[in-house]
Amino acid sequence: MKMASPKLVAVGDCCIDHYQSEGWFPGGNALNVAVAWHGLGADASYVGAVGDDEAGAWLLAEIDSAGLDASLVSRRPGATGLTEISLNPDGEKQILAEHLGVSADFSLGHGFEPGRAEWVHGALSPSVQELVQAFRADGRGISFDFSTNRNTEDLEGLDVAFYSWEGRPSTETDALLESALHAGARLAVVMCGRYGSRALSADQHVSLDGNPIEPIDTCGAGDSFIANFVYSSLGGAGLEEAMRAGAAAGEEMCLNLGAWLNHEPERVA
Repeated sequence: MKMASPKLVAVGDCCIDHYQSEGWFPGGNALNVAVAWHGLGADASYVGAVGDDEAGAWLLAEIDSAGLDASLVSRRPGATGLTEISLNPDGEKQILAEHLGVSADFSLGHGFEPGRAEWVHGALSPSVQELVQAFRADGRGISFDFSTNRNTEDLEGLDVAFYSWEGRPSTETDALLESALHAGARLAVVMCGRYGSRALSADQHVSLDGNPIEPIDTCGAGDSFIANFVYSSLGGAGLEEAMRAGAAAGEEMCLNLGAWLNHEPERVA
């Protein structure tokens, strides 16, 4: 069923992406998805945590300027997540160091009230089962981004499991998708960057090739894929059409510096 302006919630990590030469960019898998949804015209919210440091104050201001409700972001004692990034000559991002900060053990907590939402997406923390317990309701979809973590345990109640894979799709990626379905996910999607993507449900198996592009920066491409895949699906797109929408958005992000489209970095010493 098509939804005109769906209420979408992303829960989990946020951080500062510190590029060696360019400076600070806002980032984090869950936050990137929420920002992309907002850019598509959805009623999007982000739920997560920043530290009580200078970086946290800066990131809160960036979240607010992106049009998201910053009141859903808690400020906790400790450091804001920080990812040190460099870019290869071919635009492929390299994570030099990753400090998760307060995002590492973020939890929704007792008494959390999710409110109305058509779809909830999680990444990193909280766990899949905590997300399902907090948000499972009739008609509400739930997805989770496992990134390069090949976890396929306790996925009951999960509508879509997203995975990232370095290299070409293979029998190993198919085995990962099958394992996710056996663990309870209704649909599993593996994103293989320039090599395309694959998806598997109980009655469909779709494989898309990647398109040749010359990327500037691959950071945020997977998050953009996820945001557009979910948004297109809620708009009535079939599986292959949603995958194509996700792939096109990921390619667009690869021609952009940073994980948010057309965002200027904060120059730091």
